[in-house]
Amino acid sequence: MKNQYTFLLFITLFFASCSDDGFLSVEEDASNIPFSTAPTITAFLCPQDTVHKVTLSHTRPVVGKDLSREWNNNVSKSIVTINDGTQTVKLTSGGAGTFNIKAKEFKVEAGKTYKLNVTTYDGQKAEATCTIPQNIADIKQVRIKEVSDVKFETKKYLVTWQDIPNEQNYYAVYVLTKYVSVTNKYVSVDQEDFENSITDQSNDKGKMVTKKSFYMTKRENYNDGSYRATEVQILNTDVNFYRYHKDLDILKISGDNPLVEPINVYSNIKGGFGVFAGYTRARGIYN
Repeated sequence: MKNQYTFLLFITLFFASCSDDGFLSVEEDASNIPFSTAPTITAFLCPQDTVHKVTLSHTRPVVGKDLSREWNNNVSKSIVTINDGTQTVKLTSGGAGTFNIKAKEFKVEAGKTYKLNVTTYDGQKAEATCTIPQNIADIKQVRIKEVSDVKFETKKYLVTWQDIPNEQNYYAVYVLTKYVSVTNKYVSVDQEDFENSITDQSNDKGKMVTKKSFYMTKRENYNDGSYRATEVQILNTDVNFYRYHKDLDILKISGDNPLVEPINVYSNIKGGFGVFAGYTRARGIYN
């Protein structure tokens, strides 16, 4: 009985200490919450691309004025350039914050370093550099390994390939289901799946294997010359691509869990946020 009285006394004192007189009340001053209007930039350079694209977007602060309408009306006035050490090219606005240049007008080469410069319509400046990896994965060494999805009774496949030797490598694997019309020169992607952030650390010269499995279907040829097929792409990426997507993967896993510490997504943009990265691409059709 004595223990019960002691417990009740403790509870009474606890709630008394939780009264307005017991805790300091802190009122947030919105003007003291830090925020930034610096641009967010996403750009990936690849020698195998036919068009090089840079995307600009704006940050949306929790407090303060929302500049969405102003940004959308004026972002096309921004100036975006890429320099390869010998020439500087200006990209053309494609709408919705995208800026493009065709590969035939600006050649991106493996092993070269590129510098991106952005001046937004309101005078903010941002820059970044990236170096395209020197080597391309050997698509002839790519193999697929069937695994069973017991739950759905369907076949899925792991992708394997030979690591590029004698260097630190970062990879990404993309698996796309594509419809190709040779006559009309038309290509559509029906389905895309991928695994980013793969590294050959402690496995140099070894066999690389994806952690996740992919749905694949063999090539189907049609009478008009068109076909539907699964294309496997092996990307040999730079460290910027790897670190950025690794943080995005962690962010996706954490979701809206309030108990997880905030994730600072990797950025190599000076004067802004986002990523400017490079990679080479090897591709092949699953037959």
